Amino acid sequence: MMSRSWVLGAVAVWLALAGQTAALGEEAKPGAAACLECHDTWDAGRLDSFSRSAHGQQSCLDCHTGMAEYPHTTAPAGPFASCVGCHENAAKGFAGSVHRIAGLQGVKAFQKDCKACHGEPHVMTKRAPGQEPEDVCSRCHENKAMQSRLGLPTAVWKSYESSVHGQKRMLGSKKSPGCVDCHGSHRITSPASAASELSLANRAQVCARCHEGATRMFSLTFSHDPIDDKHAPAATLVSRIYSALIVFTLLFFGAMIALELFSLVARKLLRRPLPHPHIDPEERFTRSQRVQHFVIILTFVALVLTGLPLLAGSLDSETRLLALFGGVETAALVHRVAGTLMILATLWHIGWLWGLNVRGQMPLSMMPALDDFIEFREQVRTFLLLRDEAPKRAGKYGWIEKVEYWAFAWGLGVMGLTGLMLWFPVAAAAWLPKGGLFIVQLVHGFEAILATASVFLWHFYQVHLKPGFFPMNWTWLTGKEK
Repeated sequence: MMSRSWVLGAVAVWLALAGQTAALGEEAKPGAAACLECHDTWDAGRLDSFSRSAHGQQSCLDCHTGMAEYPHTTAPAGPFASCVGCHENAAKGFAGSVHRIAGLQGVKAFQKDCKACHGEPHVMTKRAPGQEPEDVCSRCHENKAMQSRLGLPTAVWKSYESSVHGQKRMLGSKKSPGCVDCHGSHRITSPASAASELSLANRAQVCARCHEGATRMFSLTFSHDPIDDKHAPAATLVSRIYSALIVFTLLFFGAMIALELFSLVARKLLRRPLPHPHIDPEERFTRSQRVQHFVIILTFVALVLTGLPLLAGSLDSETRLLALFGGVETAALVHRVAGTLMILATLWHIGWLWGLNVRGQMPLSMMPALDDFIEFREQVRTFLLLRDEAPKRAGKYGWIEKVEYWAFAWGLGVMGLTGLMLWFPVAAAAWLPKGGLFIVQLVHGFEAILATASVFLWHFYQVHLKPGFFPMNWTWLTGKEK
């Protein structure tokens, strides 16, 4: 009986002491509600955001460590809030970083606290304790005054945006690396330092996190150097050549269409006879050719829809378009599958031609000839009202069909080869020179623009909108023009 009373008494004393200790703790370390008795500028939305934030379970004094008494009548001396108590390793890393050096050189953002990069700690989410690199790193690295003051590279953000990583990141990819994925987060050191993860000795290891088997040569394929004659002469030359080629091609196609439409309007006004295109009554597409063409149509459309948004960047329309495919990563998979199917369809076409050759039936009507230039000249004369008849084809296929056929053959070869290099960049980098992969990316993108513009401007006009064929040339379905 005495034993039982002794136990109950001990428990009562322990509970009393625990309650007193808790009360003293609450008095010494007030919660958010106590602080809000005076700091009442927060609205309900801000309070809700804080409660759901990464720091929502912390007491105010966990961060605001300078408070010696509660309530206080004056602002505490020293830093307003401290992150070091919980984030000691991050603080140690930052102490040896280039950003800490920038703070010592007078950059105020890095003299105060962590908010310069991490933003408002009261609403910092658990899933995203930092902001996106375009909202953080570019604020300083694209600042002209800071570039000049600290000697920062001037093309950091532009070079990232033009890379595959940047293009995919801008379209919402979570797998594509941002700034901190390669440069690190708190202990960011200059690549010139041997301790840096991006030094020449260590860079391949960083690339290998995503690109298995990455070599030193592969790690040199990307840099933040500006794309100009001094730093990237080959890439600059390729850009100029392709830009001129695209402009010339579209001007030529546009001029030919404009001349034909001018001719039709002028003949109507002058009551001149309209030239009627020559219709071939024979089969122009076999069943095999029609199936090949249909596969090319489907794969081409898929490649355009999943590829061109990368060139446009973070436009809302492109992001929504890729969302139809399940996002940028799924769209990339669809792009590769479509490219593979197009290559297979082309190999099918080559095999079909080889079979005809073996049987002695190889058609040569698609080969360029001098008569094609004569046909082109006579067509221009018809457009200029110098003759009233449409020129006859030199053979089964005219100069327009031949231009499209061989342009497609060239484009597919270039796009297929560069596409495979971008698909397997580590293997490609083994035999490409420094910066070669970026040139491959440029060529792939420019060819995509050229092909898309040519098909939708020139080919669609010739087979859908051209007078005499509208609403379409039926060859792709029936094998015959009519």
